[in-house]
Amino acid sequence: MSVQLGNWINGDLFIEGLKYEFPKRPPVNNIKNNGLPKCNQVWKRVTDYENYDWTFGWEDRLEDNQEQLKYLVDEIDRLHNGMWIFIDNEAVYLNKYIYFFCNWFKLEDNNYPEFRDSSLYYYRFLEICEKARLCTGHTLCKGRRMGATSMALAALQLLLITTVNSNYGIVSNKGNNAKKAFSRIVKSMGNLPVFLKPTQEGNTAPKQVLSLKEQSKRITKGLKQGSAQDGLNNECSWENTDLNSYDSFALAGLLLDEGSKFPAVCAVDE
Repeated sequence: MSVQLGNWINGDLFIEGLKYEFPKRPPVNNIKNNGLPKCNQVWKRVTDYENYDWTFGWEDRLEDNQEQLKYLVDEIDRLHNGMWIFIDNEAVYLNKYIYFFCNWFKLEDNNYPEFRDSSLYYYRFLEICEKARLCTGHTLCKGRRMGATSMALAALQLLLITTVNSNYGIVSNKGNNAKKAFSRIVKSMGNLPVFLKPTQEGNTAPKQVLSLKEQSKRITKGLKQGSAQDGLNNECSWENTDLNSYDSFALAGLLLDEGSKFPAVCAVDE
């Protein structure tokens, strides 16, 4: 499907005839920005994590710090279910994608994204596509400097750290552009706080495959039998632009960046 804003009918949002399912609105006291003057009800990053100690051994100290544990549980919930926030005196639901994008995905200028309605609409549409059984993906036709690649990469990264046993890929109009997009995910992964970083195999700056699993072990006399590696067992990679890119490779998600600019050998209408 192509990205659309949708239509509001009797208080419900419909996109391509599909109803957008808003979660139940929590009590007013549990909505971010409650009690602030209308002019101050704007998006600000959730930075409560800065109040806690995340140095080595933090996992073992959680039982003695219930506030830190509660923050961590709440943050994991936001990464899976999003959050509600008052913006300009209106209760707005931010799904998991836009929350992760605005709160944790660093842009190329090393800053976090501003909250924009265009991001809100895009991620609502993405969620509709994700839940529609007959939809296998979406296309986004956009103007320049909208930040579409950043939004798509953030969604890919969120899936990468919240799913298991899955493969994700990136292909662009040129192999070098796919490589650049991949490197942005690698950089963003490095900017995540320690409590959100999954176990990673290899080095911290992989060139083509980002593997979220424990380091492989050599089979020795004491370890004569191989076993499943711990971790999420997810991979994100990029491939050169070709008709058989990711051929016979099961992918849970694929970003086709600059799809309308593919070279003639990869005609998009074939």
